[in-house]
Amino acid sequence: MNSMSLFFSRGIALHGAMFIAALLVYGLYGVPTPDDFGIIEIIVMFLLLGAIFWDDLAQAYFQLSCLAGGLFIPLLVGALYGHDTGDMLRDMAAYLILFLPLFYRRSVRQVGHLYFYLLTFVGCAFSFRTLFSYGVGLWDIHTWISGVPPDTLYLANSPEVLFTALYGIGFAGVRFIRGKYGEAALYGVLAFFPLLAMTVMMQRAGIALCAVLTAGILVHAMWICPWRAVILLAGIGLLVWGFGATEPQIVSAFLSKNEITGWNGRDREWGQVLSLVSQDFEHALFGLGWGGRFENPAVAGLEVNYTHALFSSIVLKSGFVGIFILGGAGVFFAQRLGRGFSASLLLSPLTYALVFPLILGLLLYASYKSLGFGLLILGLALHFSGEILPNSSKKLENPAQAVP
Repeated sequence: MNSMSLFFSRGIALHGAMFIAALLVYGLYGVPTPDDFGIIEIIVMFLLLGAIFWDDLAQAYFQLSCLAGGLFIPLLVGALYGHDTGDMLRDMAAYLILFLPLFYRRSVRQVGHLYFYLLTFVGCAFSFRTLFSYGVGLWDIHTWISGVPPDTLYLANSPEVLFTALYGIGFAGVRFIRGKYGEAALYGVLAFFPLLAMTVMMQRAGIALCAVLTAGILVHAMWICPWRAVILLAGIGLLVWGFGATEPQIVSAFLSKNEITGWNGRDREWGQVLSLVSQDFEHALFGLGWGGRFENPAVAGLEVNYTHALFSSIVLKSGFVGIFILGGAGVFFAQRLGRGFSASLLLSPLTYALVFPLILGLLLYASYKSLGFGLLILGLALHFSGEILPNSSKKLENPAQAVP
């Protein structure tokens, strides 16, 4: 039975179908971090609500407790401080996103390996929307490196774009090592557009992680098939040399941005967060609450309601209590991932395509606020559980081993 017939034969296929529809709408018309709640957000929310399929709640008691405690304690604090309702709702939505595996594990099992293709669809859709926003200016490199980018939605910053680039690079390398050059070329094309979107938006961290994965593939290829690794290395070297020779202004722009902005004020942002939460015992314990705003040195001192890392955001908004609650949920999640760990996962390109964008959200980018961040957490849970595989409809023989 192929994956599609397996999908439609399930009794809860409607949940999977609504989940697919939500991601299609989100990729084509959605925004990772919308400022307003419009018709697209309502449609996506309706579809996602319809896609929820609860598992045995008795097995999810600890996760539900972490979700409820981490959600409502900062809500009470924010309400007591009189924060803006819209800001509080946005912060709560970002926190809910971290618990997507709790809501959608069963639904995504019906989708099967198509789930990862849906993630690449969203990544490609965001990439094309970024590139289209440049219009004819896309062909003028000076447009990339000067002024405010026309993609004011910053779609290329979304974790799905980096995931798609890493997914394409990883599987292109694997297919090339195995001598499947046609498939390798297709995966290379898949990686090209998100790489281009990140380049025009000067996304240094994403490009750097793609380079790290490429280097890892080359090292692995040297061990498995040295002569193919030499060919691959020569091809990559030629591309890099050609790019640097024909488009030196892009390379100069990246180097110049690195010299001028460095860490983009992330260190000063952390200093401001720690200063705010250490002003008294109440702030150290509970933070500013959902909706809390502060003058962020990482955005020229403007008053905003976010930081550029999940860790600093939790410290700011919910203090020590929030760290304790989310840390407990994280340890529980890591333990469940550890049950399905195997050495083969370390050699899977999918592992790095899922993990690298999550690391950026944890440490450097505000991508933790987007739906895509939760989608990657969900994908990571399912990847480690073995419930769905990127190129197979194989399921666990014992579903109880799954990661909830």
